[in-house]
Amino acid sequence: MRDYGQPGGAGYPPQSPPGSVPPQPPSYGAPPPPAPLKKKGGKGLLIVGVILLIVGILIAVVGLLPTLNAKSAEDLDEDYDTDEHGFKSYDEGDTVVISGKITNKSESAAMDAYVYEIDDKGGFLSSSDIGNEGDTVTVECEVKVMDLGAGATQEYLEAKAVVNVMPLIIIGIILLIIGIILMMIGIKKKKKV
Repeated sequence: MRDYGQPGGAGYPPQSPPGSVPPQPPSYGAPPPPAPLKKKGGKGLLIVGVILLIVGILIAVVGLLPTLNAKSAEDLDEDYDTDEHGFKSYDEGDTVVISGKITNKSESAAMDAYVYEIDDKGGFLSSSDIGNEGDTVTVECEVKVMDLGAGATQEYLEAKAVVNVMPLIIIGIILLIIGIILMMIGIKKKKKV
């Protein structure tokens, strides 16, 4: 049998004498230094910022549209024909958005509704309490017809829904601000690159 018991003996790799440097594999030059890390630019943040800015503006505009398209009480008062007891521009079932300040609020027992006067001009009926005198409201109303008897009718406005524009406007403004902040950070990072 062979003796494998001693290092440097048969079956073991040769050993360097004590105090000497062990042999190294052949060198083909120093390894190349690692590539420098690329600085990330702010292009992505800039794009996200622009998108949020545009979406914020669109949401705020959509929130404002009902108010921008709303008729004033004066417009509706001028459109109402007192001889014909009806609107010139609207027919039964039409929807109109009215915006203004509540200048008078009362209850009608006969109609089982609240009667609202807007800006001391025209007004509308509502089955629910939508505000108090001094409040500014935007209300979507429907043109209704009341039978007065003897073949006579009268058109009036009845509130369908109170238009609450604030949530959309607030969301739009928040997205707009976030978009501007991200754009500024993106521009700053892009300049550093």
